[in-house]
Amino acid sequence: MLRRGRSLDRRGARLGVAPVLLLVALGGMYATVPDTDAVRAAIGALVPLTLLACPRAVATLGAAGAYAATAVAIWLAVVEGSARPGAVIGALGCLALLIGEPVGSALVDRVGWCARVNSGTSTLGPAPRVVVLVVLQFVFVLYAARVAGLQTNATRATLLLVPEVVAVVGAGVVFGIPRYGTAARRAQKGRI
Repeated sequence: MLRRGRSLDRRGARLGVAPVLLLVALGGMYATVPDTDAVRAAIGALVPLTLLACPRAVATLGAAGAYAATAVAIWLAVVEGSARPGAVIGALGCLALLIGEPVGSALVDRVGWCARVNSGTSTLGPAPRVVVLVVLQFVFVLYAARVAGLQTNATRATLLLVPEVVAVVGAGVVFGIPRYGTAARRAQKGRI
């Protein structure tokens, strides 16, 4: 499962989707955590990368950058949201498709029936698929930040986040970025 952490950035490198989704996630964290100093700095650092990744991908996070960005986002959620336990949970929920899309992609790779579900959206080209993922990320982040993240109780915030987790993994199954090239051919032959 550790390989999946970089898979969204690797599969979406030509589309520049990971930096855009991360910027949306950090925006949601900014809206939910009580202390926003470090989140503002992270957003400021991510804006140039996002501009280089979208609309035409010149730069991506890369394998090491994907792990580092995830670690920094989790650290930001815990440190900046520590004054309100529900904010920590809501801020972690803002990572939504950055975690759910690789999980959904893993389900498509490992479970045969999921591939049939994903085939209904295979007519979507790469650009419309990215637009759908970004819009879904906005919706998931809005829910995590403004519904679960504003709870004072971490247990209540976690229970409110359960439907989002299911929806995020489902969106990863249905709208996930397909594999291209050699990796797709190996997956079809069952070697992965």
